[in-house]
Amino acid sequence: MTTPGPTLSPHHAREPQATNLRRFVAALIDVVLSLVVPVSYLINQMTLRELATSGDAARRCNFINDLTDDFCFHSGTQTLTGTNVMLQTALLLWVLWIVVHHALVSGLTGWTFGKLLTGLRVVNARTFRRAGLFANLIRTVLLTVDALPYGLPLVGPLLVLTRTRHQRLGDLAARTRIVRAADLEPSVRRRRKAAAQPSTAPVSTSTIPGLEAPHWDEHRNTYIQWDPVLSAWMQWSVDRQQWVPISH
Repeated sequence: MTTPGPTLSPHHAREPQATNLRRFVAALIDVVLSLVVPVSYLINQMTLRELATSGDAARRCNFINDLTDDFCFHSGTQTLTGTNVMLQTALLLWVLWIVVHHALVSGLTGWTFGKLLTGLRVVNARTFRRAGLFANLIRTVLLTVDALPYGLPLVGPLLVLTRTRHQRLGDLAARTRIVRAADLEPSVRRRRKAAAQPSTAPVSTSTIPGLEAPHWDEHRNTYIQWDPVLSAWMQWSVDRQQWVPISH
């Protein structure tokens, strides 16, 4: 026996198709923000010099780039020079930002700044609650694979576009999904209202609901209903997308 799936509960929020576009915009915002600190550091530490001619500037940069461990850029008569230590420090600042922003901030709040601005949240794929620190750490570490090939990330975006639940490799490993915050907020309000006005009436099984009257079972974290044909209680299986007998 199969029937249409039950109405979405607080634990089964929907993920609209529009999420993909928002997700890519959020990723772009996060990339730009991640570059602010290391680029600002380099600009502050590198040395700007004005030479007599553009030829002098070009020769100076050629000498530094070819014969030393430092690096140099030139434009017209100006040169901008720095050291490998500066580059290593900037890279370290960039990595620290990624870890703090994507693992710590997202783990505690459910969002990065890009997701916050685009109205998205990182949630557990089954409960649709905040995924937590460990799951977001896994997502962050696997960015090293989802961003391949570096310079033009393809692995993560291709998985997001082709998979039914739009999960990149980090999402699959961490068992997370990206959903709209607006889809979660009504459920949160309903839970708070229910907590503020708890029902004191005991649940009675003498009044057996029919096929069109499934109700939410907090203990099993899913919908249940009575099947008069099988004379058995059934529960909704999210994985199998059908009603199955309750296992006691």
